This record gives sequence, C-alpha cells and structure tokens, in this order.
Amino acid sequence: MEATDGVVTLRPPDVGDPVLLIEGRDDEFFRWIGPGADVPDPVACVWVEGELVGWVDYDLGHEWLKPGEVNVGYYLFAAARGKGYASRAVALFLRHLEQGTEYSVATLSIHPENAKSLALARRLGFVESGQVNGNVFFTRDVSPGPAWPRSCASSPDPKLERAIDAAGGPPIGPPSGLETGS
Repeated sequence: MEATDGVVTLRPPDVGDPVLLIEGRDDEFFRWIGPGADVPDPVACVWVEGELVGWVDYDLGHEWLKPGEVNVGYYLFAAARGKGYASRAVALFLRHLEQGTEYSVATLSIHPENAKSLALARRLGFVESGQVNGNVFFTRDVSPGPAWPRSCASSPDPKLERAIDAAGGPPIGPPSGLETGS
C-alpha cells in the first residue's frame, strides 16, 4: 500500500526500515506498546519530507475482535510527535482499510493514561466502546463519514492545514464544523 495526503506518506517497509524502526524506539514506545517485535514488519511506514518517522499496522489476533474488525496500532518517533502526523497517518490507514481490505471496523485499545492517543481516537471519530484488558476500547467504521478528516481530501487549504497542525489538530465535529484531523 502507498498513500499520501500531501504531508504524510504511508508505504510498505523497505529492506533497511526495520533497523530504523527499532532505533526509533524510546521510553514512550516501551511504556505504551511494550517490547515490540525483534524484526518489525508493519503494514506501512510513515514518511514525512523523505524521512521515516514511524509506522502504522493492524492485527487480528485478539479474542475481543468481532468478524470484520481489526485492531490498529501506530507509533511515531519522538521528533515527529505533536505535529499532527499520527492523526494523518491513521486517517490514511483507515482509507486503506476501507479501499484495500475486507475489514469494516477499526478498533483502538489505548491505555487510559495515554492522553495523546485518547485525543487522536476522539479527533478521528472513534467511539469509546468500553474496556478491554484494562485499556479504553474504541471502534470506528472505516468508511468515510461526517468525521472523515479533511487531511484526506484531495486539495486541503494549506493555510488551514498549517493552523491545524500548529494547534495540534482540531476536534472532529459535525458536517457543519471543521472536518479536519491533524
């Protein structure tokens, strides 16, 4: 899969990417994700301005997933955080799930103290659906709806996008509000 919104690009991992993904792990990675794979092999690596800044992936191996559901995971290196790239990457990944897979629902399982990921989930229109293994559980249909981020539009307003990025991303609102993710 390869996809871009003009700022963030998702593409399959290349030969040297697993080493860079491991080198990009820090305390935040270990706190929220755990030890990680010895050889990471995500569905897509996240690129910004020609630089690898993280990854997005999904898995199916959880008893709490229903048919048609996938659990989405993501991670950005420290220097790429707080710039809206994670929201953009997950939004692009949702589009990939809709257009390139048979899956209909994306889920997120987020530690209740992970404020940034909780905000991302809400910003992208995920709905809190209880708890799973002590984490906050979110679900979202993968097809575009009223909360589909503007960052996935074909020609976003660059001034608006810069303002949104500087603010850390706006909330997702009803169709009459800003429909933009960071």
